[in-house]
Amino acid sequence: MIMKLRPFVLTLFSLLALSGCVTAPNKPLSSGNAETLPSILAQGTLSVEQPGTAYDPYDYYVRSDQDTAVISAPQEEIAAQAPDYRNVRAATPKKDRVKVAILLPLSGEHKKIGQQMLNAAQMALFDVGDQNFELMPKDTKGDAQIAVMAANDAINQGAKLILGPLFSEEVKAVRPYIARSNIQNISFSTDWTAAGQNTYVMGILPFEQVSRIAEYASKNGSKNFGVISTEDAYGKNVTDSFNNAVRSHGGRVTKLLTISPLNNNISPDIREFVNYDARKENYDAALAAAEQAVKMNPSNREAKAKLAELQLVSTTSDLPYDTLFVPVGGELGRNIVNLLRFYEVDNHNATLLGTGVWDDAGLIREPAFNGSLFAAPSPQARFDFEQNYTNVYGERPARIASLAYDGTALAAVLANKGAQEGYSTDQIYTRNNIQNPNGFAGVDGIFRFGRNNLVERGMAVLEINKDNLIVKEPAPITFQR
Repeated sequence: MIMKLRPFVLTLFSLLALSGCVTAPNKPLSSGNAETLPSILAQGTLSVEQPGTAYDPYDYYVRSDQDTAVISAPQEEIAAQAPDYRNVRAATPKKDRVKVAILLPLSGEHKKIGQQMLNAAQMALFDVGDQNFELMPKDTKGDAQIAVMAANDAINQGAKLILGPLFSEEVKAVRPYIARSNIQNISFSTDWTAAGQNTYVMGILPFEQVSRIAEYASKNGSKNFGVISTEDAYGKNVTDSFNNAVRSHGGRVTKLLTISPLNNNISPDIREFVNYDARKENYDAALAAAEQAVKMNPSNREAKAKLAELQLVSTTSDLPYDTLFVPVGGELGRNIVNLLRFYEVDNHNATLLGTGVWDDAGLIREPAFNGSLFAAPSPQARFDFEQNYTNVYGERPARIASLAYDGTALAAVLANKGAQEGYSTDQIYTRNNIQNPNGFAGVDGIFRFGRNNLVERGMAVLEINKDNLIVKEPAPITFQR
């Protein structure tokens, strides 16, 4: 039996706690009886992290009472968000079941992450599902051809919406079949090139992160930017996006380095990029001059202070940029940042920026990243989701599991709204409904789908600080500007 979930705050999805049985994969999942809990929208406030709030995202954000403070949002901002679905469960008449399929790798190499995503989807089902809503899990094994068979099976069983699959190759393989069936597909991929026809990409994409961090840095005085990125399609797209973003705020990219992910010795490249040898020569000359000045006049306080300052470093002179953008994660990102620190590029001479690829336990705990900034979805709502998941399933969920929760919750509340307003099951998941310009709010903050079928998200600006994430600027709570 699944445990009753501790209620947590979502700004769009209804706060409902249910209990019921977990059924096996490839069997329809249906919700049980609902107990309606108060929505935070009814209280006229939205939970928004205050600037300066500290989170430890990999030890469950050990927070003080001060850390959990909320601020009130104006009523007009609340009204500007997506429709309030708080009471749809109670008002939903009995109608034909709305069937939604979720395609995940439930066996094979990636079965653990697939099962965790299914667990998250079940949490959403028990939180906001209705007795008329049916979730049909389908196993893709992480294979494109099996994903096609799973999608066709779901279509034949009457699915009105397909959530997933996870991997880009799977999404691209099922896309034409879903388009021919004239139903919609919300995939969990992060490959923006997989979007199109009836397929949406819900994965957390880099473009809003790039725009957000560029805007934040620019308004805080950054003018000249260096970029270290990867020599691949992702690196090129992120670099182009960042270049456009800083130019729109009056800045410029003054130096660019692209690194092959296959390069096993990047130290010479980083050394050249930061002008280490020239800075070292300047340092040697400056040190000799300072030593000579002290020798000639030992009582010269200014000369002694300059010498003491130089003795703390090994390079001098300015860099050709005041801010450095490194949208690289994993082991390569770790190596790049550690080499930057080795060659004396730190927060005193160049602010370090990144993207959500830094939202990783290994990188956040790396001392070299202290003081660095990146943009990512708000950590606050995800904190509650991950604690609930751990309470129920006894382990931390994969980072991507939140997508399955939000995708399932979105499908459920649209079904509830459709039933309340008398829609047929074919009228629920239209492009207009999915592309609601006001957007939706879930465990990764506010999001909406554009006409290009890509997700747009509200991002927070976070600082890495001794294993914690410090909220420098909260994520927006509405898409209204």
